[in-house]
Amino acid sequence: MRNTTLPALTLVLIGCNTGPVIASDGAAAYMESVRDNPPALRNFLYHFPKGGELHNHIDGAIYVETFIEWAAEDGKCVDLASNRYVAPPCEAEAGRPSVESIRYNADIVNRLIDAQSVRNYERRGVSGHNQFFSTFGRFRLATGGREGDMLARVAARAARHNMMYLELLQSWAMGQAMQLPGRDDRFQEDASLSELLTNDNLDQLVQEAIAQTDRIEARKNELLGCDTDTPDPGCNVTIRYLAQVIRSFPRKQVMAMTLLGFRLIDADPRYVGINYVAPEDGPVAIRDYKWHMKMIGALADLMPEAAEGITLHSGELALGLVTPENLGWHIREAIEVAQAKRIGHGTDIAHDPE
Repeated sequence: MRNTTLPALTLVLIGCNTGPVIASDGAAAYMESVRDNPPALRNFLYHFPKGGELHNHIDGAIYVETFIEWAAEDGKCVDLASNRYVAPPCEAEAGRPSVESIRYNADIVNRLIDAQSVRNYERRGVSGHNQFFSTFGRFRLATGGREGDMLARVAARAARHNMMYLELLQSWAMGQAMQLPGRDDRFQEDASLSELLTNDNLDQLVQEAIAQTDRIEARKNELLGCDTDTPDPGCNVTIRYLAQVIRSFPRKQVMAMTLLGFRLIDADPRYVGINYVAPEDGPVAIRDYKWHMKMIGALADLMPEAAEGITLHSGELALGLVTPENLGWHIREAIEVAQAKRIGHGTDIAHDPE
């Protein structure tokens, strides 16, 4: 969050006696004085109060080294050809050894880190765009059953950086939502959204999603010792959630995920928004973008309080990713049709004719 009133702060207190204590009228001057001194500047900014982070993909906020650790502990395997975690049985002779057996092999570990992150991508024949979006499929299996562990990691890290508030994008329960159209014929492109909002299957899924969130938070609290006499500072970080809808799936499934997101905002105060994820330049996302925005806008009219949490990836586009005809209008659709209150990225604003 941007703070444009730094000189008006009463005190910038950098704790634990690890950094300077600076009165407000000297904070800006001090930062200028260390601007060309990287160690001092980092120390100052590291301890500086950050406020909140409003756009954090929780699975993308975990380091690959941690995924390797968890995958090894959970008995998972790795396909060395694709650098992707796979389920057992592991077969080393077939190029799918156990993660435990390779976790201390520096060559393999470094290859996994490069493949499952954007580290060193510029040294290979792949764009940053393609590398980024390819990572999620490679490490996804390592996240299974570790949602509470991920929450603990990001909360503890946020506290170390003097972050007080996190909005985390996650897709918990969205897999179950995608199965709803297969069990309920009412999920059709031209269905009445008002009727679908109150169907029994969705009602049950909302309760299951809330219970799952309870379990994940309980695991986070256990790992951080939040109920002990020595809780981790991460226990004091306020955490809220943005329900992720994966827009690259068929329309009926995107509809079901979107309905779940709106219902969660209405039912659980921890859920404060909804967002669409997956590449905006993907062929399905391009084809269905206006349909997506129209559906979100219609739900916003039906649920005006929940609509306050519409925050969308929009305008995450540039020349070369899409044809010129698909530049210059996505942001306007998100704001004027879908009624988004915030957007992420927005580079396409340069192409808006107005």
